[in-house]
Amino acid sequence: ARLREAEAAHGRTAPNHVRLLPGVVPYLADTEDEARTYKASLDAAVDLRPLIPTVARFLHLPVETLEQLEEDAPFPVSLLADPATVTNSVATYAALYEVVHNTRPTTAQLLLKAGGAARHREFVGTPQSFADHLEHWVATDAADGFMLMLPSYGRDLDYFADAVAPVLRVRGLVSPLDDPRSLS
Repeated sequence: ARLREAEAAHGRTAPNHVRLLPGVVPYLADTEDEARTYKASLDAAVDLRPLIPTVARFLHLPVETLEQLEEDAPFPVSLLADPATVTNSVATYAALYEVVHNTRPTTAQLLLKAGGAARHREFVGTPQSFADHLEHWVATDAADGFMLMLPSYGRDLDYFADAVAPVLRVRGLVSPLDDPRSLS
């Protein structure tokens, strides 16, 4: 809504001239439990150490501070500055600040969230529930489309094409001619 108001305030005469395309990282499987297991298996395979310098920069913390934290312990909220005092990478910092305050992640969970594509909207579930999610965003004008960021192209591209795209086609959310495999 704020973007649409800003469009009008800046003289954009065509409504919805600017397109909203949030990134979404879907961890999908035939059941919710399988999807959670799939995400957990991918998360467990990540070496967290190389993520520390990037995440430290996003959080405006010294690398040494993150290196000293136990991965399985809750991330100490007290380490974070008030977002109003941050002057660079403000949007990333504010988003991560909210994640920490709202979900109370472990240090490992925060490193995973902040260290890669997971800074975008993550979704864990079934093709049907994912289609529900996307449809809701489009129907409520929260998005015009999505930047799909598949966690593992080797598995997920075919799964998406075979299990998700047909559901989206039935709902009119993708063209019958669109084949996600054409993205590779």
